[in-house]
Amino acid sequence: ILYVLDLRPYQAAVEQAKANVAQSEADLEFARKQVALLQAEANLAAAQANLVKEQQDYDRLTPLVEQEAASKQDLDAATAALRAGEATVRASQANVDQIRLQTQTQIESTAAKADAQRAALRTATLNLDYATIRAPISGLIGDTLVPVGGLVTATAQQPLTTIVPLDPIWVRFKAT
Repeated sequence: ILYVLDLRPYQAAVEQAKANVAQSEADLEFARKQVALLQAEANLAAAQANLVKEQQDYDRLTPLVEQEAASKQDLDAATAALRAGEATVRASQANVDQIRLQTQTQIESTAAKADAQRAALRTATLNLDYATIRAPISGLIGDTLVPVGGLVTATAQQPLTTIVPLDPIWVRFKAT
């Protein structure tokens, strides 16, 4: 290790990225539970059950009205209830389809967000690793060319220091 930059901002960025990943994964898990879709499907099932009962009431009253054993008004009410039940089933089915589409979109969007947060965590971890500057070769290090507290960037023109490799060492002797 040659130099260690101030690690605190990089460590904070890693912790922030970890928290963002955890939040995104929790959001994804919630989206996958499809609670709203389950509720919409339950409402559809209830509407379908009501429609069956309304159809049965209509079917029972129709022959009775023909035999004049029930009033036409009861049949009209059963017919209206049947039509309303059919409309309720269609509306509930449309609601289920819409919520299914919304849920799928939410899952895909949240999954993409979780992937982006994981990538941000990898970037933050990489930046933390880069805050510790290691010698790429072994050898003799020269003077530090940047003073303590000086600004260091990845694209700086001036190197931090120079390293002279010691293995192998080439020596030239002048023959006399």
